[in-house]
Amino acid sequence: MLSKRAGAAFTAMVVVAASGCSAAMSGGESQDGVVAHIFMTSNTGEIQTGQVATSRAQSAAVRDFAQRMITEHSAAND
Repeated sequence: MLSKRAGAAFTAMVVVAASGCSAAMSGGESQDGVVAHIFMTSNTGEIQTGQVATSRAQSAAVRDFAQRMITEHSAAND
Protein backbone atom coordinates (compact mmCIF):
# COMPACT_ATOMS: atom_id res chain seq x y z
CA MET A 1 0.00 0.00 0.00
CA LEU A 2 1.29 3.45 -0.83
CA SER A 3 1.89 5.98 1.89
CA LYS A 4 -0.23 9.11 1.97
CA ARG A 5 2.74 11.06 0.60
CA ALA A 6 3.24 8.70 -2.34
CA GLY A 7 -0.51 8.71 -3.00
CA ALA A 8 -0.52 12.50 -2.99
CA ALA A 9 2.43 12.57 -5.39
CA PHE A 10 0.63 10.20 -7.75
CA THR A 11 -2.53 12.32 -7.59
CA ALA A 12 -0.48 15.42 -8.38
CA MET A 13 1.04 13.67 -11.41
CA VAL A 14 -2.40 12.79 -12.72
CA VAL A 15 -3.60 16.38 -12.29
CA VAL A 16 -0.51 17.76 -14.06
CA ALA A 17 -0.90 15.26 -16.88
CA ALA A 18 -4.57 16.06 -17.30
CA SER A 19 -3.96 19.80 -17.35
CA GLY A 20 -1.20 19.33 -19.94
CA CYS A 21 -3.51 17.29 -22.16
CA SER A 22 -6.17 19.93 -21.83
CA ALA A 23 -3.71 22.61 -22.92
CA ALA A 24 -2.65 20.55 -25.92
CA MET A 25 -6.21 19.99 -27.03
CA SER A 26 -6.99 23.67 -26.76
CA GLY A 27 -3.90 24.63 -28.75
CA GLY A 28 -2.23 26.30 -25.77
CA GLU A 29 1.01 24.33 -26.06
CA SER A 30 2.65 22.07 -28.61
CA GLN A 31 1.66 18.44 -28.22
CA ASP A 32 5.29 17.31 -28.27
CA GLY A 33 6.04 19.48 -25.24
CA VAL A 34 3.00 18.19 -23.41
CA VAL A 35 3.86 14.56 -24.14
CA ALA A 36 7.46 15.11 -22.99
CA HIS A 37 6.23 16.75 -19.79
CA ILE A 38 3.81 13.89 -19.07
CA PHE A 39 6.57 11.36 -19.76
CA MET A 40 9.01 13.07 -17.39
CA THR A 41 6.36 13.47 -14.69
CA SER A 42 5.37 9.84 -14.95
CA ASN A 43 8.97 8.67 -14.80
CA THR A 44 9.60 10.83 -11.74
CA GLY A 45 6.64 9.20 -10.03
CA GLU A 46 7.96 5.73 -10.91
CA ILE A 47 11.37 6.66 -9.50
CA GLN A 48 9.83 7.93 -6.26
CA THR A 49 7.67 4.82 -5.94
CA GLY A 50 10.74 2.65 -6.50
CA GLN A 51 12.62 4.54 -3.79
CA VAL A 52 9.81 3.94 -1.32
CA ALA A 53 9.70 0.26 -2.26
CA THR A 54 13.46 -0.23 -1.87
CA SER A 55 13.36 1.21 1.62
CA ARG A 56 10.24 -0.60 2.81
CA ALA A 57 10.07 -3.93 0.97
CA GLN A 58 10.75 -7.05 2.96
CA SER A 59 11.20 -9.25 -0.09
CA ALA A 60 14.52 -9.22 -1.93
CA ALA A 61 12.66 -9.74 -5.21
CA VAL A 62 10.55 -6.64 -4.60
CA ARG A 63 13.61 -4.58 -3.68
CA ASP A 64 15.40 -5.78 -6.83
CA PHE A 65 12.41 -4.89 -9.01
CA ALA A 66 12.12 -1.48 -7.33
CA GLN A 67 15.80 -0.81 -7.97
CA ARG A 68 15.33 -1.79 -11.61
CA MET A 69 12.44 0.70 -11.86
CA ILE A 70 14.65 3.44 -10.42
CA THR A 71 17.51 2.64 -12.80
CA GLU A 72 15.41 2.33 -15.95
CA HIS A 73 13.15 5.34 -15.33
CA SER A 74 16.13 7.51 -14.32
CA ALA A 75 17.88 6.59 -17.58
CA ALA A 76 14.71 7.42 -19.53
CA ASN A 77 14.65 10.91 -18.02
CA ASP A 78 18.25 11.63 -19.10
